Amino acid sequence: MNTLLQDIFVLYELNLKNDGKGLDYFINPNLDKKNIPTSFTFKQSFYVWIIGGSYENKKISADQIISVCSKISEPVLFLGGYDEIKTAKKICKTLKGSNVYNLCGLLNYDQSAYIIKKSSLVLTNDTGFMHIASSFKKKIISFWGCTKPSLGMYPYKIDSNIQIIGNAKKIPCSKLGNKCRKKRICIKQIGVNEILNAIKKLEV
Repeated sequence: MNTLLQDIFVLYELNLKNDGKGLDYFINPNLDKKNIPTSFTFKQSFYVWIIGGSYENKKISADQIISVCSKISEPVLFLGGYDEIKTAKKICKTLKGSNVYNLCGLLNYDQSAYIIKKSSLVLTNDTGFMHIASSFKKKIISFWGCTKPSLGMYPYKIDSNIQIIGNAKKIPCSKLGNKCRKKRICIKQIGVNEILNAIKKLEV
């Protein structure tokens, strides 16, 4: 019996059923919010922008992010791992004086989840944090390039609060985003106005 059939059999034996309510993510109730390394107070409305991704083909560029952030007034907090520190620093340096905060490489999973939960909007590549945002029923703008929602990687329970950006009609290059069939990386072609229009739509 192959692994997939074994998994299906185990789930059947456990009598597990989809409750139709989507995902759950439980933040440690003992999380000390005071240990989150930022001067931001979380008492006002703000956006979270998750700039990471397992492959470059799955990440929107720093220049795209800079262009969008320069045209919005809402505070933006950048989340990501150690690999995103350099990119986030470039964005914040370019947008010096703007309402942007770099938290890449500074947080654990629960701290990141807490910030996502407190946000009013999440902009994200195809990442695990996208699914955590979905579990909190957040408004999400999700960016896609060589991977496509049709392969089943999209946020669970898509509704009007989730905007998918990227040419979903194109044939995906790969399921995980580790290769691209063309030299032009699709996600880098997403237009600034398309993102701004999606933000306006979700702000209503």
